[in-house]
Amino acid sequence: MSTFVKLLLATTFFIFVTSLGFYIATDNSAKDHRRLNHDVAQLKAENKVLALHNDKLKAAISGLGKDSRLMERRVRNDLGMVRRDELLLLLNQPDRDYGGMQ
Repeated sequence: MSTFVKLLLATTFFIFVTSLGFYIATDNSAKDHRRLNHDVAQLKAENKVLALHNDKLKAAISGLGKDSRLMERRVRNDLGMVRRDELLLLLNQPDRDYGGMQ
């Protein structure tokens, strides 16, 4: 082999090894993979909490539809509704005196 070909092969090999080393040194895929796995685990835990909350809300909604007394109490307390033959009295409470402080 001529000197030129040897020099060309050595330069090519050096560039290849240097590029490979740079790629390995700057590759963050393992770090990203661990971070993403952590994020997925955290989101799964949050989803479990939200699923339990949804189940409780579904049970409460189902209970409202089945128990007319509970439904009436919620409508009266939450919405302030009254029957046609009832009179709603709204009483104002006087402001409390906190020793001259407002």
